[in-house]
Amino acid sequence: MLHFFTDPYEDELMSSVFARYHFYSDNIDKNDTIEELQGERNITAFRVFPSRLKFLEGNLNNNYTADNLIYKNTIFPVYSVFLSRDKHTDIINHMKYKETDKIYNVLGISTSKVDVRKNFRYCPLCAQSEKELYGEAYFHVIHQVPGVLVCEKHECRLFDYIDEYKSEIEFIRLEYDNIRFKKATFYEKKINDVLFQIAISVKYIKNLEYLKYNREFILEK
Repeated sequence: MLHFFTDPYEDELMSSVFARYHFYSDNIDKNDTIEELQGERNITAFRVFPSRLKFLEGNLNNNYTADNLIYKNTIFPVYSVFLSRDKHTDIINHMKYKETDKIYNVLGISTSKVDVRKNFRYCPLCAQSEKELYGEAYFHVIHQVPGVLVCEKHECRLFDYIDEYKSEIEFIRLEYDNIRFKKATFYEKKINDVLFQIAISVKYIKNLEYLKYNREFILEK
């Protein structure tokens, strides 16, 4: 049983939750943190899709379930609407019980031309308000979805975080003092309006009832 846990903020990416845990735990070795949260050492950490969440669920005294974390703190719900029921089960099982490196193959991301971000992105206005409200900022789920270039709340441009994601075993925490761009900027209005519609559409999809919709359902309609 964990002695404490960094409770996820609203729309906080799971890897951001883990990074904050690593920071507050004072662990020096990242593998110590991985073992505490995922039950094994020397396994690959994650940037987008978490792994072994069922182990974490068992150590949180029923405060959170693996399904709840997948639904609220990963980008999987955005993909799930367009996946078959079988792929739902396959991907969720990977996030609950296994490592998640194969998820990119299941989703077809490995061979896709869709840009997979190599860095975390943030909204400067979100970061500022969170710093004032919580004393720290964090990475949002929606801001990491490919194709989302502006904040769905403030409509301003998203920026790459100053720390580049160099390794699959890094824990990257959004440190407000390290943010390069703290003022909101916008694209040309016509472009910005379209990008904002994309962002709020992604938010709408993400907040749909968990696993209610899938590829078969859409094709039937």
